Amino acid sequence: MSRHVIIGIAGHVAHGKTTLVNLLAGERPPMVRGEAQRSRSVEAKIVPLKPLPETRTVLVDVPGHSHFLKNTLRGLSGVEAAILVVAADDGVMRQTTEHLQLLKLLKVKNGFTVLSKADLVDNEILELAELEIQDAIRGSFLEGCPVVPYSAVDGTGLQEIHSNLQRLCGVIPGKDSGPPFRLWIDGRWHAKGFGTVVSGTVLSSTVQRDETVLLMPDFRETKARFLEVFRERVDRAIAGQRVGINLRHVNYRDVRRGMALIKPGELSPGSLLNAHLEILQTAQRPVVNYQRVKLCLGTSIHNTLVVLMEKDRLEPGEKGLVQLRLMHPVAALPGDPFVMFPLNANHLTGGGTILEVSRQKFRPARVNHIIPYLRALQEGSPRGIIEQLLRRATFTPLSERDIAAYSGLPCERVQQEIRKGMARGEFVQIETGGVYSKECHQALKSHLLGVIGEVLANNPLKAGVATQELRKRSGVDESILECFLVELCREGRLDVAVGGYTLVQSTVLMPQEQAALLDLLLRYAEESGFVHFNADMFCKTCGEKYKKNEVQRLLDYLLGLKKLIRLKNNRYMTPRAMDAIREKVKRTIENKGRLTLEDSKQILGYGRTGGVPVLEYLDSVGLTLRVGNERILSPNAESSHSPRGFAGINPKGRDQ
Repeated sequence: MSRHVIIGIAGHVAHGKTTLVNLLAGERPPMVRGEAQRSRSVEAKIVPLKPLPETRTVLVDVPGHSHFLKNTLRGLSGVEAAILVVAADDGVMRQTTEHLQLLKLLKVKNGFTVLSKADLVDNEILELAELEIQDAIRGSFLEGCPVVPYSAVDGTGLQEIHSNLQRLCGVIPGKDSGPPFRLWIDGRWHAKGFGTVVSGTVLSSTVQRDETVLLMPDFRETKARFLEVFRERVDRAIAGQRVGINLRHVNYRDVRRGMALIKPGELSPGSLLNAHLEILQTAQRPVVNYQRVKLCLGTSIHNTLVVLMEKDRLEPGEKGLVQLRLMHPVAALPGDPFVMFPLNANHLTGGGTILEVSRQKFRPARVNHIIPYLRALQEGSPRGIIEQLLRRATFTPLSERDIAAYSGLPCERVQQEIRKGMARGEFVQIETGGVYSKECHQALKSHLLGVIGEVLANNPLKAGVATQELRKRSGVDESILECFLVELCREGRLDVAVGGYTLVQSTVLMPQEQAALLDLLLRYAEESGFVHFNADMFCKTCGEKYKKNEVQRLLDYLLGLKKLIRLKNNRYMTPRAMDAIREKVKRTIENKGRLTLEDSKQILGYGRTGGVPVLEYLDSVGLTLRVGNERILSPNAESSHSPRGFAGINPKGRDQ
């Protein structure tokens, strides 16, 4: 498979960039001065060439005049290497330095320098020009790279330039072939009979003919009707290729340079970008907090508000963490370089790297919450990035896919680090697949216990806290909440009660009169024995001074404490009485092989009205099995036990 390499040609105006590109592409360069003046580039010029059989190379010739800085920025975005062209007779000029700074800000790592117009100066001037270049590129990615003297008139150095191009094509790693698909639009036109065609460089992944894409920032869905690479129709364009895409049902006037194409569901565009910003030493003014600037990201240019996170201003030469607030969402990813310049001037202020596409505006109160994660992103340690991201997420678990999307780390690397972290005890993965840091996992448990304790303290007679109430009070998603509740019950820190969950060994303080009524109710229940009762019966027996609704509240409270059992006729009895009934019923069935209502009347003293609820309860707890009008022992009778509460309560604490 052919490799695809994009190389930028940078340098001051009239230093011979376009002539060099024409020679490398095999075109006739302009030799008349007037013709050369007319050929000076205003827009970036894309020229394909093929220096190696297995490599397809594109040269991007950018404008060298300061008035066309925006076009230069757009042209150099996405290049993987650069050739800096410096004229021997002029030497290093303002745009030479600015283009070099621009390439540094765009994170270009490979290239070499061409010393053009070597035929116009003698050897001494040529040597001085080379020394000046060496001084200018010191500390940049071009330091230590070849400086090739060259003349378009006699062809001096042209073969050496070809050799260095071949070397560059061999060392450039190429663009990421994995998702998400992204393409910044740098050209658009109307093709008669076809409609709107856009062009750009595929930054990552692939796009196929008739595949659905989104036009950003409008989130407009369209299809890639046909694809064209090097003027040839193709079915698929891959990362690193320059491609023209015919967009279906999109008007030419609705498309502009700086828009982007992405695939639905692969990327989450945003307008809040947390970033690392570096102010150039040559910047004319500092950047102050809440200053508006022009931001170049890919081929897009935006009016942007700069919010400084750590100080009120960044002086020339200083660096800092910032939040860039754009007016529209952009298809940005962590690691994307950006360039910044003033609203009303064509000179560079600085640039940096996108660290995170954020969902929240930065506030000074959140500085300790955000800065550690951004620092980890700067350092680039996968372990540190994941640790800080999970701590920052607090009570929200993150899936491996979420972590990869937020951090920009490859999914495979995230999976490896999660496994290592779990082995070290630093990370915890819950049943839903979400991952917590150990500290946040423990903190959420404590938070839930605290919420339950607070609810029960404010409502002394509340038997338990229902899942829905707990979800609202804690702010935790229901599926995640249930995982933690099950875990806390397993650890013995929570217990299932009527209506929800309660703390193990919790104590309740209640008014003296209410406590006295509670004691009386417990004595009444014990004395009632096998006779099940309700609030109305208690009030009639113990005196009308007690309100029925207050007695019912206490009955429900005792039910939650498992000191009473509720039958299906909404009457109550003690667990001790029910245990005695169980033993009598079990012995009778073991002796006779069955139990009827008549038998229950003899052994328990119940008539039909009193006996049916008790026998149905024994059916529900698995002691007996109804066959017609008789009961036999259930196959699970030996393992069955009397739950201290109503059998119709599920583990989630809600009535069935």
